[in-house]
Amino acid sequence: MGQGTSIHMKNLIFTLLFALVCAGQASAQAPQAFNFQAVARNNAGQAIVNQVIALRVSVLTGSTTGTAEYVEKFTTTTNQSGMFTIGIGTGTPLSGTFAGITWGSGNKYLNIEMDITGGTNYTQVGTQQLLSVPYALYAQNAGNSTANYTAGNGINISGNTIANTGDLSSTNEIQTLSLAGNTVSLSNGGGSVNLPTYTAGNGVDISGNTIANTGDLSNTNEIQTLSLAGNTVSLSNGGGSVNLPTYTAGNGVSISGNTIANTGDLSSTNEIQTLSLAGNTVSLSNGGGSVNLPAYTAGTGVSISGNTIANTGDLSSTNEIQTLSLAGNTVSLSNGGGSVNLPAYTAGTGVSISGNTIANTGDLSSTNEIQTLSLAGNTVSLSNGGGSVNLPAYTAGTGVSISGNTIANTGDLSNTNEIQTLSLAGNNLALSNGGGNVTLPTYTAGNGVEISGNTIANTGDLSNTNEIQTLSLAG
Repeated sequence: MGQGTSIHMKNLIFTLLFALVCAGQASAQAPQAFNFQAVARNNAGQAIVNQVIALRVSVLTGSTTGTAEYVEKFTTTTNQSGMFTIGIGTGTPLSGTFAGITWGSGNKYLNIEMDITGGTNYTQVGTQQLLSVPYALYAQNAGNSTANYTAGNGINISGNTIANTGDLSSTNEIQTLSLAGNTVSLSNGGGSVNLPTYTAGNGVDISGNTIANTGDLSNTNEIQTLSLAGNTVSLSNGGGSVNLPTYTAGNGVSISGNTIANTGDLSSTNEIQTLSLAGNTVSLSNGGGSVNLPAYTAGTGVSISGNTIANTGDLSSTNEIQTLSLAGNTVSLSNGGGSVNLPAYTAGTGVSISGNTIANTGDLSSTNEIQTLSLAGNTVSLSNGGGSVNLPAYTAGTGVSISGNTIANTGDLSNTNEIQTLSLAGNNLALSNGGGNVTLPTYTAGNGVEISGNTIANTGDLSNTNEIQTLSLAG
């Protein structure tokens, strides 16, 4: 604001006393508001006339810097003298309620803030102690007959005293949050949770709350070259090596250079056997033997006709049906199914049972057990005296940065110089980024062997006897 502003508190006590007289004459019910009148002036003492202004009004308790019990805002227009009038309690609430102000507890102060442009860029104007009118509201409440109030469950009204007859403890629902090691716990059986425990892997060090990269931060020394010597495939820079398998020719197979050949029995027919069934006998041709299948006999309530096994017993679809019924606390099954008695519940202290309704007749408060969990910085807190714990604060070590909840590696950030891609073109196996290449051996199919892609298949026959199988049945 280019020009400073101020408010002249015009005859505030007179205004409040006037509101008190009006309240007494209007009716027995005191209005839930009181008038405030003042003149808006700038720092030069000039009245701000015929202009829309915005006000933020707070009712403070205890002192001029006390807690705001109620805050509201107004937009109003000054007159030709710079004067304006507002009704405290009739503005737009920002926090609290006017009816909730505890007029009977402590001194009350009215704090005024103003924006002469009608916006929300408020400037502090002044704070004035309230002397009379708001307390008339409290006195009026104190003098009311209790005939207007009805005591609900857990409440007793005697004269001007309203008493809670339920749970009067102010502490027994409060739970305290605590941290022991990695375990966050709530008192009074509130349970606990374990925070995650981080473990340092290779190339990382955790010391207290500090996570540090202790690995290799070089952006060049990870390039490795792949090479083949004989059957050994190796990676440079200490990358180790592996030995490819060496194939040895078994019976009926010869290996010459890269050629694998079938040297055994090339017949494609002499191992074929045929499965047949005669009566209860299953047989394999070419001396494969035979077995007798078991013969089944129909017992009571069963018939066997050809390959069909049928139930000839009780085919009724209804005589097993039982009906479930409830009489009082007794649940019964028809057709001699028996019955059981359900448990009968009895209402204990603070509980009532009416029909199927179980009601709590004890502490009906909807707020005194409610605790709100909040986080400010690294501090987790529970409201209503629930206590707080400080979460561990991590410190970034060498090669690591921490921003908010993000832990980042600030060492070698290249996403290409260590990445090598393995590719195969024909028989050529290659690594990208100068990783070198090797040529895989080329195999040639000989007699009785077929090579298709990566599949080597035996298309011959290595024996004319050893595939004969004998079928047998024991039991």
